[in-house]
Amino acid sequence: MEKETNHSELLNRIVGGGGDYYIGNQAAVADKKFAHIEIGKDGATLVGVQIGNQDIMAERNYPAAMPGGYLICAGGKEYVNYINLSAGYAKGYPIAEE
Repeated sequence: MEKETNHSELLNRIVGGGGDYYIGNQAAVADKKFAHIEIGKDGATLVGVQIGNQDIMAERNYPAAMPGGYLICAGGKEYVNYINLSAGYAKGYPIAEE
């Protein structure tokens, strides 16, 4: 269980071992399907987040300034298909392809 103390590694195991994807603030990511997005340790500023082409920031009451370590979960069989940051970074965990 020692290795599983790292929540990033544990998350990777939960979502199917697809690795992770770095999301910076240079450009929006709109060509991936993420089960989860983990905000970087210093936090990040969100410009937009979509699940199934629907903006979810207002629906889920997400602030623009997200705290470090916050986990955005798509839920069920849904996936995050768009994320745009103006500051900070995040890690996206791709959905397991069937």
